[in-house]
Formats: sequence, structure tokens, C-alpha cells
Amino acid sequence: IVAPLHPTPRQTERSVTMARQASQKILFWIEDYTADPKYGIELGTSLKAAFVDGRPFLAILNRLLPDEFAYEPSETATENYAKAFAEFETRYNVPTLLDAEDAECCSDVKCLLMYL
Repeated sequence: IVAPLHPTPRQTERSVTMARQASQKILFWIEDYTADPKYGIELGTSLKAAFVDGRPFLAILNRLLPDEFAYEPSETATENYAKAFAEFETRYNVPTLLDAEDAECCSDVKCLLMYL
């Protein structure tokens, strides 16, 4: 038996459903992880919307390293992304694969998941 080269509509639908469920579970985890009022973060209903300003990355880092990483977001998403990406690389050896200067750098959910 030879498998089809392209997924069937049912396989595609199942994959999309599983991806949505995974994204929702991660969003719920982030919501719980950043629930402290000092962060003042409203995540919304999607990962893309939740990370539009980069503050959740900073909150996660502060939660992981409360005595070493201060939660001090800036007014711009670019600065928040740059600070978070640099800290991820320094502390956790996560290479900076996204360009914080690119306004769309975290608009792709797959890119967000890579860091999370």
C-alpha cells in the first residue's frame, strides 16, 4: 500500500484541530504563568495577539528568574523583544533567530512556539 502524497481533507482538518488545541493549551499556561497583577498583561484569545508587545516574554523570564531578571518592559515591542531574545540566549542558550527590529517578528505562531 502506497500512502498518498498529499494529506486527505480529513487528515488536514485533524492536524489543524490539533494545532489549535496545542496553541490554546500553551495560551492557558502563559495566562496562568503571567497572572500576577504586577505584569498587567491581558493575553486575549490567541498567541499572536498575546505577544504583540513582547511583554509576556519579559514576564516569563521574570517568573523564571525573579531575583536576576527584573520585569521592566519598555514602551516599544522592539525593545521588549530585543531584551527578551538577548536574555533567552544568555541564560538558556536559545539562539536569537528572530529580528526584534522586524515589527512582524512574532506575528507567526510557529515563531512564538519556537521560543516557548
